[in-house]
Amino acid sequence: MSTLTIQEQFNDYISLLSEVHDIDQQLEEQINEVEIFNLREKRMYRKNRLKLLKAQLIESLSKLGTRYPIHNYLASKTTYIWVEDKKLQIAYY
Repeated sequence: MSTLTIQEQFNDYISLLSEVHDIDQQLEEQINEVEIFNLREKRMYRKNRLKLLKAQLIESLSKLGTRYPIHNYLASKTTYIWVEDKKLQIAYY
């Protein structure tokens, strides 16, 4: 179980998603094979962290059993997150 609040876990999750997206864009722009390899390594590391963070978030939310309102700083909206069938669910309002 994570020692971070659900809001902090979600912020980390969104931040990593954004970083993976940025790396994917950088990969599309690269011609240099060394740079491509380095970017793929960065992306793989972040995707692995993302899986771990998502599992921790699911575990934390499962204990609550209800929809949890958080602030999604990328969307600048209130977002509700919850777990359904051991999967993370997200709804924007």
